[in-house]
Amino acid sequence: MLAAMNITSAARLTGGFSRVSSLRSVVRDGYVRSAAAALAVWTAGPGRAGESADGPRGADSWGVRSQGWFWVNGTPVAWVDTYCGTYKYDVTDLVQAGTQAVVVAEVNNVVPSRKGLFSAVHRFGGLYRDVELEATPDARIDYAWVRGDFDGQAAEVHATIAWDGAAGAPADPVLRTTLKTADGQPAGVDVRKVAVDPATGRAEVVVRIPPALFRPWSPDAPSLYHADLELCDGARPLHGWTERFGVRKLEVRGDRFFLNNAPFFVRGYGDDAVYPLTLMSPASREEHLRHLRIARAAGFVYVRLHTHCELPEFFEAADEAGILVQPEMPYYGDYPTEAFAFDPLRDLEELVTHYRRHVSLATYCTGNEGRLAAAGLNRRWGDACQDAAHGLQRHYQKRGIEAARMDPACDGYSFWTVVDVMVSQGETYSAQGLFNAFWETKPNGATPETFRAFNGETALLLAMERE
Repeated sequence: MLAAMNITSAARLTGGFSRVSSLRSVVRDGYVRSAAAALAVWTAGPGRAGESADGPRGADSWGVRSQGWFWVNGTPVAWVDTYCGTYKYDVTDLVQAGTQAVVVAEVNNVVPSRKGLFSAVHRFGGLYRDVELEATPDARIDYAWVRGDFDGQAAEVHATIAWDGAAGAPADPVLRTTLKTADGQPAGVDVRKVAVDPATGRAEVVVRIPPALFRPWSPDAPSLYHADLELCDGARPLHGWTERFGVRKLEVRGDRFFLNNAPFFVRGYGDDAVYPLTLMSPASREEHLRHLRIARAAGFVYVRLHTHCELPEFFEAADEAGILVQPEMPYYGDYPTEAFAFDPLRDLEELVTHYRRHVSLATYCTGNEGRLAAAGLNRRWGDACQDAAHGLQRHYQKRGIEAARMDPACDGYSFWTVVDVMVSQGETYSAQGLFNAFWETKPNGATPETFRAFNGETALLLAMERE
């Protein structure tokens, strides 16, 4: 699909992702196979602070389900084939101020997708976010993120400063970083000179600022900060960047989890990326926050993303809701969810690089079930781990039954219900039976023999052979 954009600004254009926007074409089986998105006309007003006088600077970026190909004014710009990252592409030399730019986006849903469960469950084709263009000056903050240091009680701010050529270099480059709490209270300031490598035109700056108001993040108190970065030429602002972050410490000591140096009991749930109204995960922080606050109200503090990584808006919502997130790479053991190259280190690097800014990012998993043969872990090892997990679950359930049995005031209990109740129960049907309505064992359910063993005065929870 073609899209025309009027380029009236002489500033650099940088891109990112925002809301959902797509046009979808559907084939006979009802699955969306391919799509293209119409990009809105983009106009930047003249006279913005920090604009370059030597022509427009620009970059575009997109998010696709499988793979996408993009052109600007007939020139190939990008091939997008990612697991979870967000990327931008410089189109400065392809557009001119005062002229119209034509952007072409072709998205194919037939080729393999690296998105994992997103592609296994959702037959979505096309762009799942708007394409955004942002004008920036030649001298700019190209990238930034913040790591919270709990033990050091500090914010470690990472910033990439860049400018193009001597003409775009500030005479007195200064980076000013201001910390604020989420409710706007001042928490710290750092001002320093910036020295850019003339060979690369870039500088990597690391700033440590101890917040005056130290408020660590936890599920019970998900405190967040804002770091406002401003690149200046002396006292004159050139470009700004705001990054939100939290400070917490999650670790393992012996066989126990600790959060912020205190014992931490993980109460987690699984998320299979089920979105019946939008098909794909909505690019909406508010929608994810509504779901996560329901989960938090139910007592959960942790979520495992089944064989996928969510959108940035999901992590933004988790930061606010106080829920730790475990994304999962798109593999079933040692083979991919679709026919792309097996390279978990590539995917892990992409995951950490793009999501480390979120305090909710807690752990990661290399994939769902299966086995990692290259690491010497076979199917028997995987089955034993799963059996051990089920045994631990039965152990705690058994403790509850035995506590009731040993209570002198308790004469017994009733298991509700033995079979699924096939009557309306609050506009739905009950499926809480031990067996189905025909008194048959449910898939993955207990047989009469296993439940009798569990229900008895003693129970064998797990049996394994010696190696």
